[in-house]
Amino acid sequence: MPHKQIGHIDIQTPIGELRIIGTSLDLMRICFENDKSRNEGVGKSIQDFSLFPAIEEAALFIEDYFQGKTRYWEIKSSLNGTEFRKTVWTVLSKIPFGTTVSYSELAKMVDRPGAARAVGSAMANNPIPILVPCHRVLHADGGLGGFGGGLDVKEWLINFEKKHSKNG
Repeated sequence: MPHKQIGHIDIQTPIGELRIIGTSLDLMRICFENDKSRNEGVGKSIQDFSLFPAIEEAALFIEDYFQGKTRYWEIKSSLNGTEFRKTVWTVLSKIPFGTTVSYSELAKMVDRPGAARAVGSAMANNPIPILVPCHRVLHADGGLGGFGGGLDVKEWLINFEKKHSKNG
């Protein structure tokens, strides 16, 4: 079996540069500019997407997202995480663009009422933010909670989606 190549691409967005990292077969993670692991195990910079279709697809999605065109990412990657986290990320990816839910609401949606802290942990360990929109999860009182890209970025994303959603 051929060795999986790892590569990355950096794309400019309204919230700063995002680094999309993956293999020839799958996405691995998306890093914000402030991410300490941004330069770990990133492989070569990609010039030719033909060997990295998952990275190309993610980059095109993100470009469309920031134009307010793309609403939903279907998880196709075999993301690293527990079964609970994978379930949370799958359910979260179906939360409509421009909509927010609380950690406890998301816990109920995955049939684990009372697991709001575990949902928070799943959000903190989400390897592909924006695609799996952890920024759409808030505290029950409407507070922002945490976010890997910073709370200013989380607030920007929420406001951006509200402005560009059909409801907004």
